[in-house]
Amino acid sequence: MTEKTIPTQLVELRATLGMSQRDVARRAGVSPDALSKWERGYYRPDDASIGKWAGALGMRLRVTRTLEPMEVLPPDK
Repeated sequence: MTEKTIPTQLVELRATLGMSQRDVARRAGVSPDALSKWERGYYRPDDASIGKWAGALGMRLRVTRTLEPMEVLPPDK
C-alpha cells in the first residue's frame, strides 16, 4: 500500500472543502502560482510553508524527525 504524500493529502482536502487554489493561497500568504507549483510537484515547499498551507485548510502539520540507522555494520576489527 502506497502512502499519500502530504501535498497529495492537502490537494484532496482542498477539493473536499470546495476551496480554490486562490482561496488557499490567500489564507496561506503565498501567491496562487506558488501554491499551484506545490500542488503539481514542480517545487517542494519547506516545512514552514507546508505548515501554512495546512493551516489555510484548517489543519495542523505535525513534523516528526527521527534518526534511524540505514544499515547496521559490524565493528571494525
